[in-house]
Amino acid sequence: MPLPLPERLSANCGDSSFVYAVARLDDSGRVSDRHIAHAVGWAPGDRLEFHVIAGVVIIRPHPGGLFTRSTRNTLTIPASVRTQCRMRIGDQVLLAAAPEHHTVVIQNARALDQMILAFWRDPVGLIQLE
Repeated sequence: MPLPLPERLSANCGDSSFVYAVARLDDSGRVSDRHIAHAVGWAPGDRLEFHVIAGVVIIRPHPGGLFTRSTRNTLTIPASVRTQCRMRIGDQVLLAAAPEHHTVVIQNARALDQMILAFWRDPVGLIQLE
């Protein structure tokens, strides 16, 4: 199964195909993921693989995955992945589940800030909101 890159996900998912959650990284690099894991059909003990592409974490089940989903309602983001994505303990992250692909995409709040600012920019500068 080829890795569903973010552009492939957006091309293959219709409106409202994602399930979202915002979570804060705890002291161990864990985030609460109960609704997200349920949306993509992950169960405790499922083997997961993590990929980082352009600062975005992509997680999907894989029989040879190096990480296992815990029995608690949390998902631990490995330290090496957090470092690559510049995620720090206490940071808020957006978890976006793509149920059709059994995949979760995680972005840090700084990336969300950039997306929102880019949305409100026009060719001559920032649009003034009333």
